[in-house]
Amino acid sequence: MPNTPTKDYSWLASHPEIEEKYLGEWIAVHDGQVIAHGRDLDRIIKETSQQDPPPHISYVEEAVLAAYALRFFL
Repeated sequence: MPNTPTKDYSWLASHPEIEEKYLGEWIAVHDGQVIAHGRDLDRIIKETSQQDPPPHISYVEEAVLAAYALRFFL
C-alpha cells in the first residue's frame, strides 16, 4: 500500500511561506499549526510526543526555499 500524505503534510505543502520562516530548522505541524520548531530534533520530538495523532515533523532545507522561488518567479 503506498504512503498517503497526512493532512498536516498536505497543509504544509500548501503553505511554503511557513517553510521560508523556519529555514534550517525542524518543524512539527499538528492540526494545521506549527506547534514546535528548532534545530534540535530530539527536543522537538520530546515536546510533541503527547500529540494524537502524532504531528508531521520535517526539516526545512534551503532547497525548499529555492524551489519555492523558482515556482513563483520563473
